[in-house]
Amino acid sequence: MPCNRTQRILWAAFFLLCSLGVVPEGSAAPVPPKKEPQANKHVQEKIKIFLHLGLLRQALLLSRQYLSDHPDDREGYYLLASATFKSGNANRALAVLDHGLLLFPGDEDLLYLKATILMGEKHYGRARTILLFLYKKHPNDRGIQQDLNETLVKSGLVEPNQILSTNFLQATATQPPPSPSMLLLPTLSQWKLSSNVYSLLYPGGTSLVVDTRLSTPMEGESRFFTGRTEYLGYSSDFGNGTNAFTYAGTELSLGEGTHVVLEAGDTSVRPSAGLYGRIDKVAGPLSVSLQGFGNMVWGDFGESIAQNGVENGMVATASYQLLPRLGFSAEYWYFDYFLENGQIPYGSLHNTTGMFDLNLAHIPQLDLVGGYDSWTEMSPPDIAGRVPILPEQRYFLLGISFEKQYESLWTVTGEFGGYDDIYLHLASYETSAGISYQLGPRWQFYSNGYYFNQSTLVSGSVESFMGGFQFWF
Repeated sequence: MPCNRTQRILWAAFFLLCSLGVVPEGSAAPVPPKKEPQANKHVQEKIKIFLHLGLLRQALLLSRQYLSDHPDDREGYYLLASATFKSGNANRALAVLDHGLLLFPGDEDLLYLKATILMGEKHYGRARTILLFLYKKHPNDRGIQQDLNETLVKSGLVEPNQILSTNFLQATATQPPPSPSMLLLPTLSQWKLSSNVYSLLYPGGTSLVVDTRLSTPMEGESRFFTGRTEYLGYSSDFGNGTNAFTYAGTELSLGEGTHVVLEAGDTSVRPSAGLYGRIDKVAGPLSVSLQGFGNMVWGDFGESIAQNGVENGMVATASYQLLPRLGFSAEYWYFDYFLENGQIPYGSLHNTTGMFDLNLAHIPQLDLVGGYDSWTEMSPPDIAGRVPILPEQRYFLLGISFEKQYESLWTVTGEFGGYDDIYLHLASYETSAGISYQLGPRWQFYSNGYYFNQSTLVSGSVESFMGGFQFWF
């Protein structure tokens, strides 16, 4: 018994010394691991230095060896995938990450690297799915926010401002809707209900357009929607009138920077369907857009609504960012108008506009805009007076636009400008102001008002209003 007790005391002392890192000389202590954690860290840092210096071959060889020695180390998968991707083999890098994610499911570093590689390979839909998952966990992470925005821009899925069958209103008033805040990014995976109201008041008439739309969540690079546009008009000569357009369609991405909108519906004016299509393409500093209208309700004026007007036409736009702060754009419209359910040809419109935009400041965004506009409305003399469009107009314009965002919740816009009419040389001016508010992750409200003391559209002053909301669920 004494011998056994002595042996137990000696063994206890031995293990205590081992735990303190002190091993008596000549003892049969256990052999330490080949690589201590500090040594692992040293190799990891060495790989990172190789990557930083662009020594990709050395980084690739060392990261392969490291992962072979440490197959259960998450950092090994991250470093090997980084080195493999930078060496030009994206598919192999994705395979390494997928293997690592099997061992470490939901690891945010591996997922973020995978999203980055997918973006580099232009797989924006797959990258966006990962980034949305990460964004919901880290909504204030600026890097994730910026990458999400980039997937939207590169896919062409940033919704363009479009107002169906209200082409004059689109050209004569500043209508945000203001820039979406970062809080809206995760809503791509949700349903959206939106409603917008547009109005135009001018001497002798009023038009009111209400558009309500339901959109599905994003499915890959596309979404579907259905809606209805109501048109209400008043004219001192023709009284009241109503029309409607019930429609369904899709918007989708066709490769990098290409966004398409297609829709069809019942105009409620005549039997044939109303058709609308739009394609937007962004290629570096150049952006182009083409819109087509077929058998749509002519909803710009109280007179055109009261007389059951319809329109066919197209709008072509191109813009070029010559310098970081200086851009140019050009736009051409051609429309054919008809009254009385399409039975009476009213005439055709040709409109050409050239503009420049000089950015004076980024925060808040302050721009000097100017340009030249020319249009001709060709209509038979006996029916030209049934809708009060000025038959011809040429003018120069110059103005200042302002936009300021406050903590991604408020957006305030403003504009002030003047026109010089080539024919009458009237001292004319326009002014507008808009505001948007983001209420939590589900609601956005916005409105905009506009006043022009001497319209280039009709004789006299013009006022317009736009307001609406978006709701995600």
